[in-house]
Amino acid sequence: QNINGELSIGKIQLNIFNDFPRLSLTLRDLSVKDSAYQKEIFTANRIYLRMNLLQLVRKQIDFSKVTLEGGNFFLLRDSSGYLNADLLKFKSDGKTSLDFDLKELDIRDLQFSFHEDQRGQHICFTIVKLYGVMADSGLAPMMHLSGLMHVDSMMFNPDRGSFFKDKLAGLELNLSFDRDKKQLVIHPSKFEIDKQFYDGHGYFD
Repeated sequence: QNINGELSIGKIQLNIFNDFPRLSLTLRDLSVKDSAYQKEIFTANRIYLRMNLLQLVRKQIDFSKVTLEGGNFFLLRDSSGYLNADLLKFKSDGKTSLDFDLKELDIRDLQFSFHEDQRGQHICFTIVKLYGVMADSGLAPMMHLSGLMHVDSMMFNPDRGSFFKDKLAGLELNLSFDRDKKQLVIHPSKFEIDKQFYDGHGYFD
């Protein structure tokens, strides 16, 4: 109901016995297309979700673990300003039965691409492996992630060309989600490329 596009799932597997009262849900061959260009924004070979069965009885979907294997995530902002990720349309009051009480995240072989027509920006990288757990302490729980990614290219200004082209990068990330501002916050994190270390922080709306 919240997707202004086309969602398709090849196969769904449900298991309530292995980890009761938690429920495991496996989605295979999933894809999401936007309504404007009819192009795939997101695909995944396999997504594993661990859910709280008691919350599901109360009509609340609560994910505590997400595993994603093999996929593509493509973001496009065209010359008119249209962003294909705007296909997610949530209620104006912000209320939803979907919640991520995420404790574990495991991603393998996920390619991320972003293309922006007006500025000529293009970013493409593949998460080879990325694993993280959520720290229990603090008012804003933080997820610590470590892993490896392959940077195909990062172009922020066409006049300056691409940065970090065809490079492997080690990652040590610290992330949290600010529910009030609806921002994914990147706390001070470290990246290693060609035995050089870089610090980074910021946020995504």
